[in-house]
Amino acid sequence: MLEELDLEELRKDYQERLKEGWDNEPRKEEIMDMALENTQGGLWILGGYLTRKLIKSLYDRTTQRSDGIVDVDFISEELVSHKEIYILNNWKIKLNRYEDIYFASDDGEYKIEFNSLRNFRPLVSKRLPTPRIEDVVSIAPLNVQAIAWDLIRNRLIGNEGIKAIKNQKVEVNNRESLERVVIDLNRFLSDDNMKELVCQKAENLGFSYSFDSDKRNNSENGGGSDSMNSALLMYSH
Repeated sequence: MLEELDLEELRKDYQERLKEGWDNEPRKEEIMDMALENTQGGLWILGGYLTRKLIKSLYDRTTQRSDGIVDVDFISEELVSHKEIYILNNWKIKLNRYEDIYFASDDGEYKIEFNSLRNFRPLVSKRLPTPRIEDVVSIAPLNVQAIAWDLIRNRLIGNEGIKAIKNQKVEVNNRESLERVVIDLNRFLSDDNMKELVCQKAENLGFSYSFDSDKRNNSENGGGSDSMNSALLMYSH
């Protein structure tokens, strides 16, 4: 078990590793230009991009989507809606299966998506009066996806995600969300099919895994709260 002090030291270490990785991202300036023009308030990167960067930095292992695309999923407090979408000339707008827009670089190497706390698809059904980034982290299906990085304050959020990367072990973070993933894949809702998704993610990352069929959701996640399929759109790319 990681003590609270150890967890804070890990958080600080991971924050600096992410900052270094982000600063060295080849197209960071273009991505941030579009991010800042199309969002307002707090700005975070979610899930898969963070996990891959940390695995490379910590364990010198390269993990990527099966298509090789660098996928950066942003979530902000609000999306700018009073003006046209701002996009650079060497990027294009595309639609995912839900007809939500994302930005793709002309060379096909990058995919960028923007959501806000109020329109983040997995949260909408919760009807929270004031959704927070901790709520987003808490409903991530798997523990390795339960992580968000505050770009403005260089603050890593999601204790379960931090511990998962430290322990190199994939587990269920939110069973209800994982059940929705299985259903979205048009598979029979069963423990075996949920376990298969956990195993697939672990193999992709080079981690071990465990699946407890009786476990519901992680009781703690806030505060500190490729792609297997499009239902994991903002978490697992």
